[in-house]
Amino acid sequence: MHQQTFLSRDHQWGRWKRATSALLIAGVIGLCAILGVKFTSGYESLHFITRACVMLGGRFMAGGYIQFFTFFAFFWAIMETIYFKKEFDMAQATPLLHILSKSEKSLTQTELRNIETLTMNFEKQNGKSLLSDLIKKACHKYKLQPSVSEVMEVINVQIEIYKEKAFSAQNIIRYLNFAIPSLGFIGTVIGLSDAMMIAHTGNMERIATGLGTAFDTTLIALVLGLILMWHMQELEELTDLYHAETKDLLFSHLVPRLGASHVPEA
Repeated sequence: MHQQTFLSRDHQWGRWKRATSALLIAGVIGLCAILGVKFTSGYESLHFITRACVMLGGRFMAGGYIQFFTFFAFFWAIMETIYFKKEFDMAQATPLLHILSKSEKSLTQTELRNIETLTMNFEKQNGKSLLSDLIKKACHKYKLQPSVSEVMEVINVQIEIYKEKAFSAQNIIRYLNFAIPSLGFIGTVIGLSDAMMIAHTGNMERIATGLGTAFDTTLIALVLGLILMWHMQELEELTDLYHAETKDLLFSHLVPRLGASHVPEA
């Protein structure tokens, strides 16, 4: 899991690609809704389909653009959560468990060097991960200062740093989660204001359109917001679990084997 690349150029480029994909999905939904309204309007038997298309933003210039931006924010946030869930998959740590064979025997100087070498080879093939980086830092710290308590302190501090980086990288998801209901309320204000401005004309069709925009945008935003919040809660739990399990792996597979004997530097 490439924690160290969260703020890198590659990570930012990947984020913009996900945003572009979300924009395309929102565009497709909007286009389908517009076409649905166009080809089903006027048919009483297809009223339900027409109403559904209008709710999805089929009347673009009459407020449907609010649904477009709402869908864009929703799918971008969902793609970001999927990305982070993949990054926090503990299955990626399985190859490193073969390097950290669980044993009660203290590591020798040769074994410690071998662990470092194998870890670096793993990073060359699979990229740097949280666990691989902590293995290297723990081994290096123990060679410099042969104290198990100091190694444990390094692991605890680094885990907290990585959690803060992950939390910071997920700020875009929290912003989009806030933006979705805000867009719904904006649509409500626009729809109600339009309806009130033409109320004196007695044009019930236009008034109904304005009120429909007000309620539809709010409904779509609230439903999508509920779905996104569930994914965010799941991601938060997965983030905490990933860092906790990483710490547990090091404390159960590496730290007990460091022993109390000094491993001199080469």
